[in-house]
Amino acid sequence: MTDIVREIIDRVRVRIAEAYGLPDEVEALLGEVEEEIKSARGGERHYVPVAGSRLAPRASPAAVVRDYLADVAIEDIQSRHGISRRTIYNYLKRR
Repeated sequence: MTDIVREIIDRVRVRIAEAYGLPDEVEALLGEVEEEIKSARGGERHYVPVAGSRLAPRASPAAVVRDYLADVAIEDIQSRHGISRRTIYNYLKRR
């Protein structure tokens, strides 16, 4: 399984180094950011949409819950927000 946080930090590191060099302070800061993200989100699974896909703009969990509580049909919520049934239930579980 890919460590997406590591991949993102590494890509940022390369881009900064190409554009500006990589001072020690920046290297240390990138390491801190990686640790902060992993501490806050470690173990969670996240969906990363393909760039340009119709699902790229993420549905607002609050709007999904509002629709559900307003008795909007699950199929209508799916099409309105461009998300799966599973995502809807995940949003509801977190509320």
